Amino acid sequence: LCVVGYAGHWLNRPSKAIRYTNQAILPWYMLHQTLIIVIAWWLRPWQLSGGVEAMWLTALTLMGCWMGYEVVRRVPGLRLCFGLKANEVEEHIRDTNDNQGARPHPLIG
Repeated sequence: LCVVGYAGHWLNRPSKAIRYTNQAILPWYMLHQTLIIVIAWWLRPWQLSGGVEAMWLTALTLMGCWMGYEVVRRVPGLRLCFGLKANEVEEHIRDTNDNQGARPHPLIG
């Protein structure tokens, strides 16, 4: 109950991390299903112990989901296929430019 209270307090406000993870949920869900099967099949011939195989499977799935999401969020056609809005690319570029003190992109604003 204490954890829920802290989460409600600290996570109930705008944040770049929360915005990033909210956008990543559906693509990660879609990617992890396939990655788990492919990675497990790839690890099978090595005949690793259950614990070692689980650690490798978890680590490689997390890395694959993260890298896959980073590709998906940058390619407009893939964004739509993975359930992301097309206009969020411009918002990300605008946020990145604002954080780095750079001038806004002339075509985006």
